[in-house]
Amino acid sequence: MSQSAIPDQSEPEVSTPPPVPVPAGPSPAALPPEIEELHRCAVEKGDRTYTDPATGYMVFTALSHRDRGYCCGNTCRHCPFEYENVGRKGKNMIRRDKEAKKAVV
Repeated sequence: MSQSAIPDQSEPEVSTPPPVPVPAGPSPAALPPEIEELHRCAVEKGDRTYTDPATGYMVFTALSHRDRGYCCGNTCRHCPFEYENVGRKGKNMIRRDKEAKKAVV
C-alpha cells in the first residue's frame, strides 16, 4: 500500500509587519532659532498655533498636538509623539489614553 500525501493541516504562519520607519522630518533640534523662539513664545502664552513667517502658514504648537492625544501621522513640525504614527492609517494608529497624553510635552 502506498502512502498518499496528506495536506498540511497546520496553521499558516502569520508574519509580523515590518516596523514603520521614522521620517527624516524636522525635529526640534533642526529648526531655525527664530522658529524655536516663535514656538516657545506661543507655548508660553498657551497658544495652540503660530504663523510661520516664511510661508504665512498656521503651525500647530506642541500644546495643540498634546491636546489631541496622539500623533496624527502628518509629520507635524512640533509633534511631541516622536512621529510614531507617520506611515500608519486608521486602526493601525497608536492612540494614547487620557493619562498618557498628559505626560507628554
